[in-house]
Amino acid sequence: MVDVNYKLTFLLFLLIVLLIGIPMAAARPTYLAAFKENYNTDGTKLDTCNTCHTSGGGSPRNPYGLEYSTGGRDFASIEALDSDNDGITNIDEINALTFPGDSKDFPQTTSEITTNETQQLLNAEVSVGNATSEIASTESINNTTQAQKVSGFEALLAAIGFLSIVGLHKKIR
Repeated sequence: MVDVNYKLTFLLFLLIVLLIGIPMAAARPTYLAAFKENYNTDGTKLDTCNTCHTSGGGSPRNPYGLEYSTGGRDFASIEALDSDNDGITNIDEINALTFPGDSKDFPQTTSEITTNETQQLLNAEVSVGNATSEIASTESINNTTQAQKVSGFEALLAAIGFLSIVGLHKKIR
């Protein structure tokens, strides 16, 4: 009988650990949303977790992601740094839509940029216009709501896990 209870306790403990880890992973996209809102990179190649990670969310952080984390999660405080040591500041790489944490990805020189690419950038800026601030405000409200939902979900899972362990403990006695 003790063997069955031990296995059940171990299985429930593993389940609780996994369930508590889910909300933590779900909270990470808020950093990407904050980055996109701050730098208006929605729909660009910087609209991915690779901006701060080596190969997507959950992978190790790249130099920019490490600087962001250790810099108090304040984008402005790391703009003047060159996180990937490629000779170009983070803000210059972000403005050029290149990854500030990847030394192999850096802005093209002026002579490499074609007239067509320049025209596309100008057209994109004109079409965005004043709608950017309205979209950023809406995204900010949505992200706050999402963060509140995640926090409540995490508390619910913790309570369920605690009650399960207490119930098992009483059953074992």
